[in-house]
Amino acid sequence: MTSVYIDGIGILSPSVRSKEELIATAARLLQGEKAASAPDGAAFAEAFAFDLGVPSSKVRRAPRYAKLAVASSAQALADADVEADRAAIGTIFTSGYGPVENNAAFADSVAEGAPLLASPTVFSYTVPNACLGQVCIVHGLQGPSTMLLAGDAAEYAALLLAGGKAPHILCGAVEDPTAELRASFDAAGALSSEKIAGGAVTLLLSAKSSAKSYCRITKFASAALPVYPYVSRLSDAQEEAAVRAMTAALAYVRQDAPPDLVLTAENGGGFDAKEQAARREALGDVRAMHAKCIFGESLNCGYLENIALGAALLRGERECGGKIRSIVATGLDVHGNYLAARMEV
Repeated sequence: MTSVYIDGIGILSPSVRSKEELIATAARLLQGEKAASAPDGAAFAEAFAFDLGVPSSKVRRAPRYAKLAVASSAQALADADVEADRAAIGTIFTSGYGPVENNAAFADSVAEGAPLLASPTVFSYTVPNACLGQVCIVHGLQGPSTMLLAGDAAEYAALLLAGGKAPHILCGAVEDPTAELRASFDAAGALSSEKIAGGAVTLLLSAKSSAKSYCRITKFASAALPVYPYVSRLSDAQEEAAVRAMTAALAYVRQDAPPDLVLTAENGGGFDAKEQAARREALGDVRAMHAKCIFGESLNCGYLENIALGAALLRGERECGGKIRSIVATGLDVHGNYLAARMEV
């Protein structure tokens, strides 16, 4: 597969809410500093304010879940400055849990014995692609469009670009966890709900390099783990299988030489040691950083957040003549797919 280029970034998280803040965070992390705005503990669970980037009248009935996607997309489109051919832009988004709040609200109205009185407006926003529909309508995007619940949205976007299906693809992820969803993680006992964060991240991907390009993605790999390790505890045999699968994925994106840096899927939990073992086996003693101390455990957003952070790091290194020329970004989606992408200047 040919390379794809990152031309625009949009990001919304508890601590980073713009491209500029992302670039500043990348610089601090590279210097070994924790970002000054990094939340602590339960602060990840707090609903943060953000700029919609469009008139509020355009999304007045939309839930927060959809507004996050619209706002991060507005940032990425403005960053890439592709006003001229917006109608041809495609959209590929992912979410692990979709519009949880609206699903719960609609289910409650039915459970209360009044299904005929259930709101059709609420129902229309219970499907995961509700965010994608809003993004396309508000921003005037009419290219190929798909909503994923698992797998690598960036790789799928790259395949569409390679096939000439669109000149640009808006590739994003969005999560808006509720208190009930967080409580379910606590009940499972594999991940503290205090680490779970909502947010959105969007990348404007292009088939051709331009002066606006942050970097290029040259390789993708994925591996299905036996279970999602943040919900289920793995047996010894499952842990061994998971390490083998992650090792194979990382070996594939290694190419001819290990990267200068790895942005990991680690979140401070017990599964971190398994990814570390796979990384040592596939890549050797390579420098690694985990950004979830900044973003929180943002579920399906985590992988694209790492790619966005890697893009910001590579642009910064290129502009200042730094030594980092290649980065591997990794992530885990909520169905237990381990994802990896190699990025280069």
